[in-house]
Amino acid sequence: GGIAGSGSPVPLTAYVLISLLEAGESSASRAISEASFCLHADTTDNPYTLVLKAYALALSHDAKAESVIKQLIELAVQTTNSMYWELPAGSGTSDAVAVETAGYAVLAMMTIDAKRYEDYAFKIVKWLSSQRNAQGGFISTQVRHSILTFFEIYQ
Repeated sequence: GGIAGSGSPVPLTAYVLISLLEAGESSASRAISEASFCLHADTTDNPYTLVLKAYALALSHDAKAESVIKQLIELAVQTTNSMYWELPAGSGTSDAVAVETAGYAVLAMMTIDAKRYEDYAFKIVKWLSSQRNAQGGFISTQVRHSILTFFEIYQ
């Protein structure tokens, strides 16, 4: 994914935290609190790292998730009908990482408060839909989960 060459433990910590929480680990466990501490200490402005932090913190019901989402919104490229993130040039950046960033943003927003972030999520899903390939699929597998989550909430 987008963690190649980041030189930071934060993306991997967020991935592990997400995995633990999705597997049913208690938000009160020591592993969760120590991973959250690592995420809290990070000061990156890389959208990919931020979105992983946002989703991990949202899953752990951490109040800091709100401020990370706000930071992501400020960094987003927004038009009337779309919202997405331009990633810094360099190692680990690709169209797949940009699509994955948007997918995780939808998951984080829907996890925190679907109603409050509904307008942003619609714009992101519209942008994601424009990124489909000729066979109707996406360059990143994370997007399918994000869009299904979005439509489950708004069916």
